[in-house]
Formats: sequence, C-alpha cells, structure tokens
Amino acid sequence: MSQALSQAIHQILDLHPDGLTEREVRWAVIEGLGLRCTPREVREVLHTHPGLFVLLAGGVWRSKAAVEAEKVAANSMICTVRRPLSSTTSFRMTTQMSLRTRPQGGGSMQGATGVAEALPA
Repeated sequence: MSQALSQAIHQILDLHPDGLTEREVRWAVIEGLGLRCTPREVREVLHTHPGLFVLLAGGVWRSKAAVEAEKVAANSMICTVRRPLSSTTSFRMTTQMSLRTRPQGGGSMQGATGVAEALPA
C-alpha cells in the first residue's frame, strides 16, 4: 500500500505544483485516483519520503521535483539579469533633484528626474 500511495501522492502533487495540505492530498488521492487511504497513511508517506515530497510553510506539501525546478528557473533568471548588456557600453545614471523651502521652514521635493546615458567603455 505504501508504494502505491506514494506514487498516487506524487501524481497528485505533480498536478498541483503550488502544493496541497495533507487533507487536500488525501481527498485528491481518494477522489481523483480512487485509492482509499487514511489521514495517518498519507502523513506517514509524506514524512517518510523526503526525496519526493517537501513540507513548506503553512503545512503545504509540494513535489520535491517541482521545488527544485523552480529553484533552477529562478537561478537562470538571476544569471540572465546579471549578465552585462554589452561589453562596449556602460551606463551612467544622472539624477537631478530640486528642493524648495516652504514659508514655514519645511522642505518640499518638487520632483526628481532620472536620465540614463549610454557611454562608450
């Protein structure tokens, strides 16, 4: 039963990449796959297979494969953002701010404008 239930839970969590609570997992296994199981059996399978399932905040369980895929995607986005646009162009940001004094002595920012200039390296 444990192996069949483990596979069923894995299928369910693959269909719900955002994760499910133990109760939601159990009902999805029962209703979606027709496999009868107790709350204790679901809990035991989830807790004894850390290579397959990950417990997140709020009691939400996710497939470990989904969590790892999300990390890889996030890391590749960071690498893409950090990559320089061009080796021959650098950018300089110029900010101009004007301050005016109120009659009561308080300061007031009228506005700030930013200008990006592309300069040869």
